[in-house]
Amino acid sequence: MKKKEIDNLKNLKIIFSGNGDFAETHLKYLIDYQYNIVAIITQKKIQSKRGKKKKESSISILAKKNKIILLELNHFNDPEQLKTIETLKANIMVVVSYGVIFPDSFLNMFHLGCINVHASILPRWRGPSPIQSAILAGDETTGVTTIYMKKKVDAGPIINTLSCPIEQKDNYDTLYKKLSLLGAQCLLQTIKKIIQNKVYITEQNPKKITYSQKILKQNGKINWSYEAQYIERMIRAFYNWPIPFFIYKNRIIKIRLAKVELNLSNKKPKIGEIIEITKNGIKVQTIKNILNIQLIQFSGKKTITILDFLNANKHFFVEGEILH
Repeated sequence: MKKKEIDNLKNLKIIFSGNGDFAETHLKYLIDYQYNIVAIITQKKIQSKRGKKKKESSISILAKKNKIILLELNHFNDPEQLKTIETLKANIMVVVSYGVIFPDSFLNMFHLGCINVHASILPRWRGPSPIQSAILAGDETTGVTTIYMKKKVDAGPIINTLSCPIEQKDNYDTLYKKLSLLGAQCLLQTIKKIIQNKVYITEQNPKKITYSQKILKQNGKINWSYEAQYIERMIRAFYNWPIPFFIYKNRIIKIRLAKVELNLSNKKPKIGEIIEITKNGIKVQTIKNILNIQLIQFSGKKTITILDFLNANKHFFVEGEILH
């Protein structure tokens, strides 16, 4: 950077708002690059029903470690809270995975705007589950986007985007890690553009908008009437949670790894039928093609290969029976 840019960098006062590991990666980058973070806002810990306090968040720990003002807020309706934030005289706010809608009175507080990092190439996959949705849809490419925030979620004008391929073996965890690092890089580029006064925004194309949905536990229940390819993508998309599962012999069995195979036989098995059991997997008929289940997990147990499971439970799975 030129001297003028360095001076601008020193004078730039940032408030960072975020929750979780994805936000933590971005915050670490800002700290490592010595940006002037005047405060960190994260959601307040909520006491569990059993009276136990939740574990302190990684964002809170990072704030305390670096002696940065920490504000734990679940909403922005308190005038006193807004006044406290206003006294910090921040120029810009960076938001990553905060999960709260900010009022206009708050968004208008920063003369350089509020920047949001989103884990997709907007306007595709607005909403709370862009990573899972990209895998589930079979997208070949995804990425990260920085936008100027509006009151409407994920709808602001685009400042910067970076893309990355979705590999065939990518699951939620692997893609999450890739996009965390890519998002931090995209954020640094965005702030540099702002410092250099080289921001050229692009409005989101309304014809290309798609929405991701909140993922619920029941979304993990496998329907064998889906195509094998879709179920395989489910296993990768919901790898972290809720973990796709089926019920067999009154037991919930989670699938951790599977692959799609063509049905080359002349036989016409029923949907959900176990058509073959080998050391390399359990083959199940779907509405189209076969899902070969390779790694499974029972509740409270470690993930295990089909071979290891069969060595100890030879007669548990039975060819011809139907999975539910």
